[in-house]
Amino acid sequence: MISIAVVLSVFFLEEGQAVDLIIFWGYIVLAIAACTLIVFPIINTIKDPKGSGGTLIGALLFVGILVCGYLFGSSEPMLMPNGVDYFDNVFELKLTDMFIYTFYLTIVGVIAAIIYGTIRNSLK
Repeated sequence: MISIAVVLSVFFLEEGQAVDLIIFWGYIVLAIAACTLIVFPIINTIKDPKGSGGTLIGALLFVGILVCGYLFGSSEPMLMPNGVDYFDNVFELKLTDMFIYTFYLTIVGVIAAIIYGTIRNSLK
């Protein structure tokens, strides 16, 4: 998936016409992540019903991050690269901000998990 995003960025953003394509790719990646978030916890719950509490908390946390990201997203019209037109689709503006905020929080969470794991393992 990362390689596809890089290819889209390198080949199509040079002309400035692939913004819709990149946004659509973001939708696809979000749909894959959401389906994965739904399917694997269901499989784990079927295999081990007693251990489903952590899975449910993780899923609710992810949905909460998405909802908060959408609510905090800006709906201010964005000036297009040509300097004349404005992009004013409120849903897509807020959805794009949701992706950005979710990405930032995920990176912070990953860094925190790495630091926590390193400290925990060094104390053993």
